[in-house]
Amino acid sequence: MQRNSTSKHLSPQYVHYWRAYRLPDPLACYEDLRRYENADVPELSPAERWAENRAATQALAHIVRTGQDSCIVYGLDHVRASDWLACRIRATGNSAP
Repeated sequence: MQRNSTSKHLSPQYVHYWRAYRLPDPLACYEDLRRYENADVPELSPAERWAENRAATQALAHIVRTGQDSCIVYGLDHVRASDWLACRIRATGNSAP
């Protein structure tokens, strides 16, 4: 059984693996800038929107559970990851696969 740092020693059917959610780096590339501004959301299929919403929700839950919040830096702006994730959840909400 594979384990990561956040999993407990449980039988395989009860192990939940959490993959880190990649926050956008708006200064790195145009795609990340669009993602930072949620401009990519209208182009996502319903299944992609649902998956993105679920991943962002899990990432926000991880931040709340651990208290390890980070910042997204864009020019002189510093946005907390939890605030951006809440905005991303609202932007990708109300869709089902």
